Amino acid sequence: MNLPRKYNLLTSNNLSSQQFIVTHSENLSENCQLLRDIDFSVLANDKNIINLRLYDKDKKIIEFDYVTNKENPLQTFTNDQVKLLISFSYQEDYTRNHYILCCPSFTIIKHPNLSLL
Repeated sequence: MNLPRKYNLLTSNNLSSQQFIVTHSENLSENCQLLRDIDFSVLANDKNIINLRLYDKDKKIIEFDYVTNKENPLQTFTNDQVKLLISFSYQEDYTRNHYILCCPSFTIIKHPNLSLL
């Protein structure tokens, strides 16, 4: 089964992810995932704010500030078009005392009156 790819995640310093795999799609929502840390990873300390933007092709869908928190990896962001639930896997980098945030997955839910997805 060949799953479709859609969306890119972009950091403030223009590090871009591979396209996410759409693992489940319904009328108003899509679940998406990157499966390997080589597709996208970020170094961060606890409580760091990471500015991220989610794109569909060249169209920005939502910009948000993800706060590094291993105890709360799933975070929710909303704008006038979508609600985004996103999480990262956390791996500790003991040599640098950082976390490596990788393998992001998210659910994007569009507002019923918009045709975004």
